[in-house]
Amino acid sequence: MAQVVPHKVGFWIVAAAFATLGAFGTVPTPLWPLYAVRDHLNSTEVTATFAAMVLGAAGSLLFLGHLSDRWGRRRIILPALGAGIVADVVMETWPTLPGLLAGRVLTGVAVGLMAATATTYLTELHRAAHPAAAPSRVPATVASVANLGGLSLGPIVGGALARWTEHPLLTPYLVFLVLMAAGAVAVLITPETVDRSTLPASGAARFRLRAGRRAAFTGAAAVTFCSFAVFGLFSSIGSLIVRGELHVTSPFVWGSLDSSCSGCLPSLRPCSPRYRPPGCSPPAWLRPRSGWLWWCTRCTSRRSAGT
Repeated sequence: MAQVVPHKVGFWIVAAAFATLGAFGTVPTPLWPLYAVRDHLNSTEVTATFAAMVLGAAGSLLFLGHLSDRWGRRRIILPALGAGIVADVVMETWPTLPGLLAGRVLTGVAVGLMAATATTYLTELHRAAHPAAAPSRVPATVASVANLGGLSLGPIVGGALARWTEHPLLTPYLVFLVLMAAGAVAVLITPETVDRSTLPASGAARFRLRAGRRAAFTGAAAVTFCSFAVFGLFSSIGSLIVRGELHVTSPFVWGSLDSSCSGCLPSLRPCSPRYRPPGCSPPAWLRPRSGWLWWCTRCTSRRSAGT
């Protein structure tokens, strides 16, 4: 049996693996215009290929999301990274529309498995590393930053590799193949937090809403759905618009624009009073009426209104 690392180290290993897989999910974003030119894909085909990831993620969350409670966190994180590696190889070696569709579905399965497991795993690792400490929001915050931060890093890394390497449709996948393989090896030595011997014979219970929480859950789900629908639309065809309408031909610029859209999401979390520790205020540039963000919004709105 491999020697495991301390829970504190395992916490950051899992966070890094979470971010890496999230970044892989969005690394093709600045590559879509290159695929469109090479394979003569239209915007509908590009959008469908991008959205194939959602089908895999939804199915994975719905049918496989509870398995880590029964089999263990590490035993699900490893298959998630394995599915990501398979998706990487498929998109790397079969770079046509059917191959891209298959790779994106597999990417969704991998991201769904990781998202359903990593947050709980991080919470349990943090609790095991600090058994005497009071309940902390650190694991949830790190999970959010790893998830959304990974989504925002993928396009800019993919764009940079596509812009400054010789094989723009190959190098990004090779880089993430190495990163995910290294993440899988590191997770192998992360301590497991689920004791299977203490579980009932029927296994862990599936997700169930608490009494009286259906309305709050439905509202939050609707807002999340709409937010990620807009984000997905921009991610799928934003690069095509920038290339076709603005005549910008740099993949790095395509990726940077999409990264700026998704990158603001984790930075806004500290602004929420619910998640901000007492006595901690957000950065000045995020406060209402106190920084460039507010002034940019005001100037933009005035210009749009013609004032």
